[in-house]
Amino acid sequence: MLRTARRPSRAGYVGRRLLMIPAGVLIVITATFVLINAVPSDPVGARLGDLATPEQIEAEKQALGLDQPLPLRFLDLLGGIVRGDLGVSYYTGWPVADDLFGHLTSTLVLIVPGFLLAALIGIGLGIAGAEGRKARGIRLVVTVLQGLPAFVLAVLGILLLVVVLPLLPSPTGQLDPDLLAPPAHTGAALVDALLAGRTDLIGNAVGHAVLPVLSIALIAAVPFARITASAVRTSLAADFSAFDEGNGIPRKVIMSNALRTSRPGIAMVGGIVAAELIGGSMLIEQVFSWNGLGQWGLTAINQKDLPAVQAFVLFAAIGTMVIYLLADIVAVLLDPRTGS
Repeated sequence: MLRTARRPSRAGYVGRRLLMIPAGVLIVITATFVLINAVPSDPVGARLGDLATPEQIEAEKQALGLDQPLPLRFLDLLGGIVRGDLGVSYYTGWPVADDLFGHLTSTLVLIVPGFLLAALIGIGLGIAGAEGRKARGIRLVVTVLQGLPAFVLAVLGILLLVVVLPLLPSPTGQLDPDLLAPPAHTGAALVDALLAGRTDLIGNAVGHAVLPVLSIALIAAVPFARITASAVRTSLAADFSAFDEGNGIPRKVIMSNALRTSRPGIAMVGGIVAAELIGGSMLIEQVFSWNGLGQWGLTAINQKDLPAVQAFVLFAAIGTMVIYLLADIVAVLLDPRTGS
């Protein structure tokens, strides 16, 4: 007697993927620690300068814990992460975790609306570029956007919307320099203005965010457009679409069905795009003086601030891993071939 093939369980797959998180986090922490300490650097020399005496250098190493052997420093790192303590910045003297989360909100103000707008633009372009007379022109637009680096698009936007057509404020940060900033609760001027009820600042903060958000969205829309167009074309060429068309099903319904079968692939690409935006917004933040997480990480690298660099890399790596995991789970849940 033949046995029927058992359909894969969604719950079982999701459970197995969730169980992989602790092992993945430990691997990321270990790899980050090894790489950070393998890179030649002299944070003590950069902190004290060339005129420091050997006694001062040795005292500073002891104060920073750099005189300890690497295994002990690794165990201290693990213990600190468990306690939520990522160390103290060599330069600011503040807890690195406070610095990190103080810049995180500013980055989220850019990448969350940028990601949502990218998905909207990209999926729309992909559907329009899958077939029809406009497909060739839309594919050309997507190809041009793909060839433009993010910072080039940002500079072009500044030239057009700030210099030629002065519709937006100058890229001087999150607010105009002559405005009194609201109390810094989150580090993001827009969110802090909302929390403080400073309606006079909200419009200015939104104006400063428009161009960096648009730059992120246009670049991030390219993967969405390509996967959507490819998946929809494949679905439209499949036998079930030809069968529906032969039975007189309206074209709009056939297109809707094709888009529905494309959802797992779009979800996977969405995870890739979201993960790239965690650290990939660095150049955009630099161009617009945004003082977000990416710019903070770049400054820490230039200053050889090892605890800050380590925290930034850890956050970016673990955030990327979690986003990939969530995107994988969403793709499985949207795939009709998996069991309930």
